[in-house]
Amino acid sequence: MRPPIFVFSQNGDMDWHASVEDAESSVESPDVESGEYVAAFDSCGLRLAFEVSEPTKRRRIWFLTVVTPTPVLLKPLETVPSGRHDLERRLREKLHIRDEVSLEDMIAHLTSIPAQG
Repeated sequence: MRPPIFVFSQNGDMDWHASVEDAESSVESPDVESGEYVAAFDSCGLRLAFEVSEPTKRRRIWFLTVVTPTPVLLKPLETVPSGRHDLERRLREKLHIRDEVSLEDMIAHLTSIPAQG
C-alpha cells in the first residue's frame, strides 16, 4: 500500500491519511462493522477495506450498553490496483476539480493541506 490513504464515508465525507497506521487508528470498529466506510484507496488506486480483528465488545449494564472498540486493520482487496479511475472520480467530485487535472496533481494538492487523521 502506497500512502496517502483515501477513505470515503457513507455520508459523503473524505479523509486522507499520511500512513496506513494513521488510517487504521482514525476509525473505530463499530463504524467498520456498520459499513460506515464505503471505499478506501491508496495513492495508486489499490482498493482497500477496513476489517476488525475481533468483534466490538458490548456489555449491558442496567439500561446502558458499554461499547469497547477493538483494533481495526486496513487490508488490500486486490494485488494489482484497479481503482485508479474510481479514486480520480471521487476526488474530482469532492474537490470540484476539472478533468484536465491528473490524479498525481490532485494528490499533491491534497497532501499540501495537513492530514485529517
